Amino acid sequence: MVDVGKADCVALAAIVCYVAAVVPSVPRLLSIAAGTLLCFGLAGVAVAAALLPGGSGLVARFVAVAAGVLAVGVVGGEVLNHYESGVTRPNWLQLGLVTVLVAYTAAWARGGDRPWHPKRATSRRPSANTVAKAMISALMLITAIALSMASRAGEEAFTEVWLLPDGPEHDPLGASSAVLGMKSHESTTQAFTVVVETGRQMERKRITLAPGQIWTHAVSVHGDKALATVYRDGDADDPYRTVWFVTR
Repeated sequence: MVDVGKADCVALAAIVCYVAAVVPSVPRLLSIAAGTLLCFGLAGVAVAAALLPGGSGLVARFVAVAAGVLAVGVVGGEVLNHYESGVTRPNWLQLGLVTVLVAYTAAWARGGDRPWHPKRATSRRPSANTVAKAMISALMLITAIALSMASRAGEEAFTEVWLLPDGPEHDPLGASSAVLGMKSHESTTQAFTVVVETGRQMERKRITLAPGQIWTHAVSVHGDKALATVYRDGDADDPYRTVWFVTR
């Protein structure tokens, strides 16, 4: 029988927490708790397990886990902040899971299947236990990739639209110009028709946005209200987004 060490338990718990956090049918409170435990608990424990030498004392373990949790929070937040999608819940969950799996693999590679205990001597030929752990690691990685893809596919795709007065603090009162903008959060390229009404004139534009692309357009405001209506390509009867502001 395969001897499942503490590092294995942490990795398996991370998979369970990730599943609980991304599956829509899981109650919200349980989903939040699972995600928090994964990102700010198990990730720190896994990092400490991968770095600490065998036979470390209780105080050293506690300090290493605390440092690991802080490191994941600070470094992880900084890394995600440079992503185009930003510091979002799905990104945090994926970062937490990847951190645990990488730390687990590092512990296993150095013989740290029991990272809190002295390393045991190993033979040149891989044992059944080592082969089993390699298979578990591969299975966990495949599962993580599949769950991440399913989670991304289940996210709602949308396009962000804004119409901001072009003035100090974007104050609409007395505004004579504005900036109309759109940002695609879609997974594929989308086409839109934009109709802008500014009192004295109406302007119609057709634009195409790739995933993550931002489009802006300067608008002159002549009346009491600036209005922009966005239609998806092929659906001219049902407005997709409507934004406006009044100048008086």
